[in-house]
Amino acid sequence: MTTPLEPLPNFNPDTEAALLRLRARQSAHRRNRHFLLYGGLALTALLTFGPTRAYTQRCIDACVAIVNPGAGPTLTDQHGAPLRFADLSGRILLVNYFATWCEPCRAEVQWLNDFRVKYEPEGLSVLAVSLDEVGWPSVKPFLLQNAVAYPVVLQHPSLQQKFGEITSIPTTILVDHSGGIHSIQTGRTSKEFLESQIRNLIAASKQK
Repeated sequence: MTTPLEPLPNFNPDTEAALLRLRARQSAHRRNRHFLLYGGLALTALLTFGPTRAYTQRCIDACVAIVNPGAGPTLTDQHGAPLRFADLSGRILLVNYFATWCEPCRAEVQWLNDFRVKYEPEGLSVLAVSLDEVGWPSVKPFLLQNAVAYPVVLQHPSLQQKFGEITSIPTTILVDHSGGIHSIQTGRTSKEFLESQIRNLIAASKQK
């Protein structure tokens, strides 16, 4: 005789954390497939055309991003300064995806400026990623007009490997001090909500 299944008492699964783990696992599977694909293409090109310094460096950057996403290649911000995720290790990271034509993105600029000034001493780093197809010719005037005071980079394959495909903007990703994705906010949100998330992460980091 079989016993009917009954729900466990006080069972309250954390579905958001489970979804984040699932995304991370799916991203790892994609990295493995991409490594085989891009590695084969790179080898074919090297054998066919011979290596050049620039092409070889791009191959190295791609392989580093796939095998060790925490290190990644060196990105360049709006001032020409180098930026590496390895240098942000141990810090809380706010990554904001935007475009110059996105009105909600424009509204978030002052919030991000404020967060950087207020919470950088407590371990927060702010980084914005532009998805503009034109690149710096359209992005740099926007940064000047809106007095952006935090680092900005252009979209890069290593960022897509790390955070996945961005399908809407603005998108804001919060990464905790151990490098795990804490939350992903898409579309319009509020300064108060983001600030509460930042404070929670800072408090959690001080308890470790």
